[in-house]
Amino acid sequence: MMTFVNFFILPAWGIIAFAVCLDLLIGDPPWLYHPVRAIGSLSTTLERLFRALMASTRLTGTLFALFVISLVTGVALALTWVSFLIHPILGTLVQIIGIAMALAIHSLANEGWVIKNLLVNNQIEEARERISLIVSRDMSEATPHDIIRALLETMTENLSDGIIAPLCFAMIGGLPGVWFYKTINTLDSMVGYKNEQYLEFGWFSAKLDDVVNLIPARITGVLMLLTSLLLHKNTK
Repeated sequence: MMTFVNFFILPAWGIIAFAVCLDLLIGDPPWLYHPVRAIGSLSTTLERLFRALMASTRLTGTLFALFVISLVTGVALALTWVSFLIHPILGTLVQIIGIAMALAIHSLANEGWVIKNLLVNNQIEEARERISLIVSRDMSEATPHDIIRALLETMTENLSDGIIAPLCFAMIGGLPGVWFYKTINTLDSMVGYKNEQYLEFGWFSAKLDDVVNLIPARITGVLMLLTSLLLHKNTK
């Protein structure tokens, strides 16, 4: 029988499979307050605190990032520990739900299908509005080709950030592992900018995000290449 310690070191494939199925079926219901939003709110609050207490240097940004990552991962670890102590079934359910909430399979596929159907039906303006929700660039004058290119680019990036990388960290560390990764990824999206405000403060968060995505990004690339070969598509 798998003990809690063994589960934490190497999560059961069945739990991850159930988490994938749960995300595919339900996704992220709009009425549910998503943990990423909570991490974002926490990041904003703590950023103001750290900037008020210390100069906005790389050291400050590093301490800020480490504090947020430690706090979120600690909560996930405590939740895992307590739920398994109460009952193994509860612990298993918490793992399944927690890992599923870190995945973006349903939402990514849904956005792709919606925009594709809008383009097929020649609803260009609606497609521009929809693609603007998931990309940062100005799409107000985008052509169908521009929309398709932007969609493919953001889906490729999110394939790694929203699916492959979370699954990799779930396999390594279960619920704490996956939310360790998601916290780093969220911090990068919050402070990892190369502008005057975040160039120094967000340096560590941006670099750490590059490090944790190093292997998952390459796994994603290999999987995309293999998929292209299997479907006899252009591998470029």
